[in-house]
Amino acid sequence: MVDETDDKGNVRRVQNPAMKMAAALEHLIARYLASFSATPITREKTKPAAQPKPPEPEPGSPAALDAQMAALVEHRPAESPAPATVLPSGIEGL
Repeated sequence: MVDETDDKGNVRRVQNPAMKMAAALEHLIARYLASFSATPITREKTKPAAQPKPPEPEPGSPAALDAQMAALVEHRPAESPAPATVLPSGIEGL
């Protein structure tokens, strides 16, 4: 509140004009905080952002070749042992 004195010397008490502006700004800041998920309640409701995918390597680059080799190794069938070779009797030196 602010005291104002008129020409006759009468004093009257009025609301400070800055109070109206401060109240409007307070409400505006509260709305911004809610929309930016900066309050405890809105922070709980916010979903986390998706993780960005790594960029594709440029074709022919070492990174692309490494990725291709890794894909081949992952999809390669399990190696089975070679079957035992049966040699006919009488053959030597093999």
